Amino acid sequence: GSLHPRGYIGAEAMLYAIETINNSSEILPYVTLGVDIKDSCGSVDYAIMECLNFDFIRTVFASEAASSERCSCCGRKSRHTVAIVGAAFSGVTMAIASLAGLFYIPVVSFASTSRLLGDRARFRYFYRTVPSDTLQAKAMVDIIHTFQWSFVITVASDNEYGRSGISALKEMAQRDQRRHVCVVVDELFSRRGSKKHIKKIFDKIKKYPNAKVIIVYAEFPDAKYFLEEAKAAGLRDYVFIASDSWAGSVDVVRGLDNVISSVICLRPPIVPIPKFKSQLQKKLSSNVSEHHWTEQYKKYIAHVCNGSAAGTCHTGIHNDGYIPYIIDAVSAIAHALHSLLGCTKNGCPKTFNQELLRHLPSFIQNISIEGYSNKQVTFDEFGGAKGSYDLYSLKIHNGDYDYEKFGRWSPSGLSINKRLIRWNNMHNSQPDSKCSKNCRRGEIKVPFRRFPECCWRCEKCTGRTYTNTTNTRNCVECPIGTWPNVNNSGCFPIDAEYLRWEDRWAIVILTFSGIGVLAVVVTVIVFIKFHATAVVRAASQQLCFVLLTGICLFFLTPVVFVMKPSKISCMMLPFMIGLCFSMVVGTILIKTNRISRIFNEKLLQTGRIACLGNEWQLLLMGGIVAVEIIVCLCWVRGSSTTPFPEARYSVTSQEATLTCNLSASKIGFSVWLIYNAGLVIICTYQAFLVRKVPQNYNESRFIAFTMITICITVLVYVPSYLGTSAWYRTVISCFMFVFLGSVTWISIFIPKLHIILFRPHKNI
Repeated sequence: GSLHPRGYIGAEAMLYAIETINNSSEILPYVTLGVDIKDSCGSVDYAIMECLNFDFIRTVFASEAASSERCSCCGRKSRHTVAIVGAAFSGVTMAIASLAGLFYIPVVSFASTSRLLGDRARFRYFYRTVPSDTLQAKAMVDIIHTFQWSFVITVASDNEYGRSGISALKEMAQRDQRRHVCVVVDELFSRRGSKKHIKKIFDKIKKYPNAKVIIVYAEFPDAKYFLEEAKAAGLRDYVFIASDSWAGSVDVVRGLDNVISSVICLRPPIVPIPKFKSQLQKKLSSNVSEHHWTEQYKKYIAHVCNGSAAGTCHTGIHNDGYIPYIIDAVSAIAHALHSLLGCTKNGCPKTFNQELLRHLPSFIQNISIEGYSNKQVTFDEFGGAKGSYDLYSLKIHNGDYDYEKFGRWSPSGLSINKRLIRWNNMHNSQPDSKCSKNCRRGEIKVPFRRFPECCWRCEKCTGRTYTNTTNTRNCVECPIGTWPNVNNSGCFPIDAEYLRWEDRWAIVILTFSGIGVLAVVVTVIVFIKFHATAVVRAASQQLCFVLLTGICLFFLTPVVFVMKPSKISCMMLPFMIGLCFSMVVGTILIKTNRISRIFNEKLLQTGRIACLGNEWQLLLMGGIVAVEIIVCLCWVRGSSTTPFPEARYSVTSQEATLTCNLSASKIGFSVWLIYNAGLVIICTYQAFLVRKVPQNYNESRFIAFTMITICITVLVYVPSYLGTSAWYRTVISCFMFVFLGSVTWISIFIPKLHIILFRPHKNI
């Protein structure tokens, strides 16, 4: 086949390493290393056929082992194959390592990265100076996460290298549960495969236009074949992530400008070796070639460089990053052999024999030398080396192709400079490779059935829910006292509302309360002025003043409701409400009880009715009020939870009301409620009994009307209060007290004022 430039440079690097060791007096003194370079042609079958010519196999199957002319390591008296360096392709290396392992021959590769080679049960004597695909897969996943690509395509060579590498990649991607990567197309291919199969792969790729990143985990010839077929299939503007096998190759990407948006590749660090470079340029500039492959390489260079001198053109077209790894592989074997033979500056006391060479792998395993690829070349328990990767991106300019380093990956992390990447598009902008756009704050992801981790639609949070992070799946309910903003991306505090003095409803309430208080004051003045008249004396002047005080409290209680709720106002309300009810209802109860006893036939028959005097009635009234005050004190002070201002928030709307929590002490509130309800029920019953007394005592009818109105008003008030919210409850409460005060004043005192002021002739 045609010359592979990497293969030629690798062979020259190995010859350079052997020459360096042989010229050194510190390593293997008086021992000369030799090489037997064989071409695998990238084929497992061909590689096995070539390996059968090694002397360690021929000595087993041939009767005259000494007749073998090919060797890898030559001693002073005999030739022994002690180790194999290579191969480049993982599939070929697996076959060679399996065969060589049967004869205890170690294989040290400079480019085979398949993680399958780390299986010590299968490849006990395998070592490599490059990092495993496991590290490369992790590096690729970190790159994908860094560029925020989540919708990707993977294609791989249908061999051990491709299958193992892409498997490691998917495994690494699945480990990160926080950042998901969806592989929408996952296919294997081979340059020897059918056109129908490769066309099927491109048809699948075209079904997902949002997936603009293709990870090509392939060997060099396969990668070149795939990209050429991609151009024929009409793929446009894709980002390719290259595995180390074809990373940095210009041959693969030449002429594919429309297909490629960029190529991001990982390759082990390229370490310049000036001595090797100088020696290689000297060989290429010389008119005399040591090997026939040097002539072929010169022709290749001349063709690519349009006839330029091979020595000056070589540097510009190819810089193989595996050179230091080849040299380190040879050096590792030499140092292990040095230790095995017990060499010193004076020589090597031990002689070569087959039994001794069987221990060479253990010496390779334990070596620790200064190398070119790493500061310290060592092998782990799986025969692998520590590693890192340099990151390169392809730059295309006026038909010239070049790779520029933009970052570095190591097990400790990724370091990149995105500004150094040249994207082959109009705006030099990084392409997206996502199924769905990111959901903004205030939106949640609703996954689709296919690829739910990467494909979704965005829906806005509703109600009192929000989310302050992007790409979340659940809305969170705002804490009590807050409400979502317009975008549902956060919560802001709700200002609690209360009835203010300047509000329209407050003005109306205060106006009615003022009129009511004024009416009470006028009534008191009239009663004082006409205290000696029959109507005032018959109505029990002292009880009337108590009743008027209770009615005045009915009108003043709304003023406390309108005040901004505070600790003082909230503690005043139980006393205000309790006193107005106890004074009004208590007075009416005493009046109705007096009328009832006066017209009680059994008491009339005795001829004397006790406790009808004003003193007894005032004492009884004082007792009712005193009990009311004690109950209120127990409510307010007798519990650890006193009435306090509280902001009450609506669950379904952006409403908050600052109000007094009068039921904070449930026991105190219950006792207060039972006591006042008992007064109202007893008084209403008593008023109902005296409704039919003689006409001259028709006040009883007004009293009955008043009590029934109070009961009906309270019964209507309760559902009305519970059915409203915010400060409307305060308005309803205020109007109830104004209404109860008005009804009581009108029912009890308007008839008396009418007689006193307009019918004085009846006031006798």
